[in-house]
Amino acid sequence: MSSLRITLGLRGASGPAVINAVQLVGWGSFEIIVMRDSADALAKQSFGLSMPLIWTLIFGVLATTLAITGPLSFVRRFLHTWGIWLLLGGAGGLTWNMLAKQDLGALMNRPGTGDMPFGAGIDLVVAMPLSWLSLIANYTRFGRSAGGTFRGTLFGYGIANIWFYALGAFYGLTAGGGDALLLILMDEIDNAFADIHSAAVSTGTFCARASVPLLSAAFGALCTLVAPLFGVVLVDHFIVRKRRVEISALSDPRGPYGFSGGWHVSGFIAWALGIAAYHAINQWLPNLGATLPALVVGALAYLAWSWVAGNGDSRRRLKQRSGEHPGVRTVRSHA
Repeated sequence: MSSLRITLGLRGASGPAVINAVQLVGWGSFEIIVMRDSADALAKQSFGLSMPLIWTLIFGVLATTLAITGPLSFVRRFLHTWGIWLLLGGAGGLTWNMLAKQDLGALMNRPGTGDMPFGAGIDLVVAMPLSWLSLIANYTRFGRSAGGTFRGTLFGYGIANIWFYALGAFYGLTAGGGDALLLILMDEIDNAFADIHSAAVSTGTFCARASVPLLSAAFGALCTLVAPLFGVVLVDHFIVRKRRVEISALSDPRGPYGFSGGWHVSGFIAWALGIAAYHAINQWLPNLGATLPALVVGALAYLAWSWVAGNGDSRRRLKQRSGEHPGVRTVRSHA
């Protein structure tokens, strides 16, 4: 969330940081509930036992502990050691079971019900990776190179999404069972960790005195108890600023990211237009799908505003130079 200071201003970044923290609390709670229900269903099938409260506490404590230890410790102690291999082994076993026992041709040729339009299906597929977009920088900042980090994110996330969406679709059509529950249980542990840790990092954007481990513990306890913006951000970073960022100015209220009292109003206007476009498309053109068009609207609105503001700044600079140097004239081009 700290990277949003460049686009929305030093104080403006606190707005989406709060929203992000709130939605992460919701997702963190949801992940713990999913793990609890999956474990409880497996325990019922295997031993005839049901203890949802105990499972809630177990997975809440586990996810919170992982979040407190931080991303590097989580990767070294959990993912590299056995977590990723356990997940890949489970996914591989489910894939083999599906290929060996199911008639994929018959499943693919099963007629649809027509209940979900194509655009709504696109929204559903896009929503999951897009929901993680606000968290990616919390972990890619530990990458050794920009190129390696980009390729790792692109291929790792791309392959995982295609593979697991396909598994989910096929097992959903064939009524899953205990194997699917086990896969869900394994997969949700790292999701819950990321939700809790990223909520702590987001809150640290406007609560610098609190440490990330302390905030992780607080959000973990809370979780146990209970899209248009990125079009603007991507245009700002890659087109308007051409990937140039003054790191030392990210905390300077009088620096280039101070804007108007710490708020970059044009960024919020473009974001609001993207949100309005999302709801308008959902209301009047539901078959189109709203996520990607809203992303484009927010991006184009910010790009247009930046172009107008940039031309205004250029004119002001030319006038200043003309005043300082009488021999210099401002000339309007007819090109």
